[in-house]
Amino acid sequence: MLQLQVKNFALALLFVFAIAVPSMADTITFSGSTAPPSPTFRRPVETGDAFAFDEMGNPVFARFSTFNFFVSISGQYDFLSTQNYDGFLLLYRTTFTPSNLSLLVDPNFFVAGDDDLIDFVPGQSGFSATLSTNVLYFLITTGFDDSSFGNFTNQITGPGQVIPEPATMILLATGLAGAAATRRRKRRQTGQS
Repeated sequence: MLQLQVKNFALALLFVFAIAVPSMADTITFSGSTAPPSPTFRRPVETGDAFAFDEMGNPVFARFSTFNFFVSISGQYDFLSTQNYDGFLLLYRTTFTPSNLSLLVDPNFFVAGDDDLIDFVPGQSGFSATLSTNVLYFLITTGFDDSSFGNFTNQITGPGQVIPEPATMILLATGLAGAAATRRRKRRQTGQS
């Protein structure tokens, strides 16, 4: 009888923890800019199967910023970008070569894209995509057209960690070191004046 009560208590405890423990979703948030002098590329449409054209029929060459990353756990990841311009979000796997037009619209590399998260309301883009471990991904933050660029904040949420590719981390560290050096130089100049 005691053994049955202990077993029932253990099952009840397991049930409570299964309900009470929040999901272990991980989120990474980062900011950047697509303003000049950021590079440009021939932007595809959000389905990734063709290239975008403006109202006059001209190809769209939009400014962009790239975030390269891996994931620690395979599963569904949510992407959200908030921009102060009419933004556009694209996701590629394995390779992103802006100068190779055939790769930009190749379904073997294109994963997902979104213009406006809410139709016709610029300033937010987003989508969900199933990602796998051991695959390099490229999140491209860009604009709707040639004149759409500015600051953005991106957020990626999923079941595992988003691990920036080492080259991305080196660029981030170099930028932070440069900003710190500039700040020190300004302090020295201010202190000497």
